Formats: sequence, structure tokens, C-alpha cells
Amino acid sequence: MNVDKFQNINGCIAASLLGVATIVAGSDAASAQARAQEVEHTLSFTAGVEHRPLLVERDEPLTYVLETAPYLAAQYSAVKRLAGGARLLFDADAEFTGIGVDDAERLGLGLSLAYQRNFGEGNANQIRVTGFVDSSHDEDGVIFNRERLALRFQRRHSPEQATSVQVRVGDRDQNEATFFGFDQSEFLGSVTHTWRPNNDRRALAGTVYAEGRRAEFDQFSYDEIGLRVLYRVPLENDIEVTSRLTYFQRDFEGSFSPTDPTIREDIRLRASVDIERAFSEQFSVHFGVGWEDNSSTIASRRFSGSRVDLGITYEFN
Repeated sequence: MNVDKFQNINGCIAASLLGVATIVAGSDAASAQARAQEVEHTLSFTAGVEHRPLLVERDEPLTYVLETAPYLAAQYSAVKRLAGGARLLFDADAEFTGIGVDDAERLGLGLSLAYQRNFGEGNANQIRVTGFVDSSHDEDGVIFNRERLALRFQRRHSPEQATSVQVRVGDRDQNEATFFGFDQSEFLGSVTHTWRPNNDRRALAGTVYAEGRRAEFDQFSYDEIGLRVLYRVPLENDIEVTSRLTYFQRDFEGSFSPTDPTIREDIRLRASVDIERAFSEQFSVHFGVGWEDNSSTIASRRFSGSRVDLGITYEFN
């Protein structure tokens, strides 16, 4: 994959996040003192292999197939503590997936910047504003660019219980050489409740959400409602097990294509169990197994099968 193709978009992404950072930092009344605070940095690299559904062009355009392929990922995070207990959080990530699979190799790039502050009696309330920019690329260049802005309010009812409400808006600019009429605006609302019985890493969290996306062509516009459940259990100091369940129903607005008048409707169910073993503060191994099923009124969008993920991560902090 030619990395030179991504330099221009990376420069635009970085410039956008720098502008957001300037606005957020300038809005803090004690910004002078805040800049003097120490910044916490984390850099991690992950390499692995996964078996999962990939959307590729085979006998007919864009069909889901179950493939096994290596992947590489890198993530950088920085946290700056500001005056008054506020925090500024920056994340940058890159992921190269589908390596070696025809028409499935993808490079995803993302940046995010968040401003977070606790307030109220006992700092029981928290507000977070996050700006995101991300893009997807293949061997031919950019597939899409996307910008998102999210506002989240969290209320901690007790040391064990917390509820958060999030609203997110976004805009996706699709490369029309890949899909014409796919430029989308999006809106998402979600409610999450988290229970930490021991006020530690053990947690049970449930999220309900509704999302709407509107594209230039109705065939790419849809409404979605869904549910996500997570249960995380630390078995020992160095072993953690996480179970996840995801369900959503997605209803599209227009005919699937000019030659197929069927209205696309998808119902997806995914369940997985992941085990992570830390051998040191820097080095860990994870292994996950699961099942994913997508029922659809469109034959090329149906799939059902197992998911497997095995990877190693090295973290610098």
C-alpha cells in the first residue's frame, strides 16, 4: 500500500484537531496553570490474526465473506490534567486490516480530542465533549473521510452505579469513485448504565441506542436501533475476561439498487468472549472467540459464522 497517498489527508486531519485543541484549551479559565501540568503518554502496538466477515468484491460486487487475515494496529494517547480537575484527552490510531486478502485490505486512520470535567456535589456529574476525524483507505486511495462531534453527560449515582447519555452528530464524505450518492449525515443518541459492584475493573454495562443516517441516495439511508451488553471479570491480577453481546436492526429507505427494488432490512446479532493475559506492564496477549449472524433481505449481505481473534500488544507508558 502506498503511504504517500495518505499524507495530504493526514495533514488535514491534524490541522483540524489542532484547531479544536486551541479552542478547548483557550476556553478554560485557568489555562495558564493547566499548561504547566504533566501530560501522561501511552503508545501501544498490536499485531494479530482474525477470522471475521469482510466486505469484498468477488463473483458479485460487495459480498460478505468469512476470511482469516493478519492485522496491525497502533494507538497513541495523551492525557493532560487541567486546573479544577478537568482533563484534555487526545487519541491517534491507525489500523491495517485484511492483510493479504484480495480487495479487503484497509487502512483506517483516526484522531480524537476530548475535554472532560467533573462538577456538582462530590463531582458526581461529568461532561465530555469529543471531536473525531477518521478516514478509510485502500490500495486505490481514500474511501471516505468523516468528522464527528459528541456530547456526553454522566451521572454517578453511587461508587458502583453510573448512567450516561450521549448525543453524536457526524458527516461522511465518500469517494464517489467507490460509491456515488453515499455522502451521509448522521445522528446518534444513546443511554448507558454501568454497574461496578466492587468499584474496580469488574463491570456490567448496557447501552441502548438509536441512529439515523441520511445519504444523497435513499438506498444508502437508514435508521437503526440496537442494544450492547458488556460484562468484564478480572479473574486474577493479570487475567481479564470480557463478554460482549450486540444486537441491532437496520432499516434502509430506498430500493437496494436500480435493478433490485427490494428494500434492504438487516438484523445482526454478535456474541463474543475475550481473554486477555498480561505478562508485564507492557506486554499482553489476547484471544477471543464469538459468533456473528446478519440476516438480510439482500442475499449478498447475509452471513453467519464464527469470529476468532488472537493478538499480542506491547505498550509504552
